[in-house]
Amino acid sequence: METISGIWNNKYVQKLGILDHCNEILTIENEIKRKKNNNVNISDLEYSFDKELMDLKIMLDKYFEIEYNLKEERLKRFEEKSKEN
Repeated sequence: METISGIWNNKYVQKLGILDHCNEILTIENEIKRKKNNNVNISDLEYSFDKELMDLKIMLDKYFEIEYNLKEERLKRFEEKSKEN
């Protein structure tokens, strides 16, 4: 799997990037809701939203690059929760 490097190897920079993209995603989503209610074309915003999500995924993949059991633990938890509903 291809990954980002350079400054992105620093955990602090990774956390800042992740939080910045989370904030940007929320900002774009709020803008989509506002414009959608006013019957405005939102295709550009939806594309921006998708780009921010992909950037976030790339950063999260880097953040969790070191293999450990957290992903498997969390997947099991999602599975358990889905059975409860």
